[in-house]
Amino acid sequence: MPQQRLQLQDRISSFDRVHTMEEHPAKDLPGMDGSPQDQDDMTPALSFSAVLQATWEFILISNTQGLENDGLAGVFWSYMWTFVGFGFIIVSLAEMASMAPTSGGQYHWVSEFSSPRRQKFLSYTTGWMSVLAWQAGAASGSFLTGTIIQGLIALRDPSYAPQNWHGTLFVFAMIAVIHFFNVYAASWMPRIQNLLLALHLLCWVIIVVVLFAMAPHNSAKAVFTSFH
Repeated sequence: MPQQRLQLQDRISSFDRVHTMEEHPAKDLPGMDGSPQDQDDMTPALSFSAVLQATWEFILISNTQGLENDGLAGVFWSYMWTFVGFGFIIVSLAEMASMAPTSGGQYHWVSEFSSPRRQKFLSYTTGWMSVLAWQAGAASGSFLTGTIIQGLIALRDPSYAPQNWHGTLFVFAMIAVIHFFNVYAASWMPRIQNLLLALHLLCWVIIVVVLFAMAPHNSAKAVFTSFH
């Protein structure tokens, strides 16, 4: 038993030594000097994160359920609560990333911060949950874009009769597009992501201006206090 405690203390001390920033100052780490090259390398990552979240795009296609169930105030306050709640998650992830920088993600942090008795099981479970989440997210993205294209066709052509198998083919078409860019155009992705970020911001401004100018306006009381 004393030997096990000694091994655990040595492991904790080793962990602290590995991840102590005083022993590894920022100036000695790659990518921490703030050079223009580093900033250019971070721009595609920022673009990818902003476009992947697609906040205002998802609000446009998913606010129907919120408006029907909770009304204007329900949609607004749900969004604010989500913003605050995810703020805590982001702060927690940032703290863990500063303590144990890794490209592994959640499963690595679970392994580092769990008790030695349970770290393997919890890390293994977290890793597989992440894999399943990636697969479900990739499938849902292709499904949404494919069926949205089908909906736009139906909106443009009233004579078009949408069929379920049509939507399936559009989903496969989106998967083919994703496959092409990830396999054959990977070197173009940073530039494409920056272009998509610019388009993302420009379209947001256009949507806001059009809604502000043409949509009927409600009172502040209806927006903040009108629940269904």
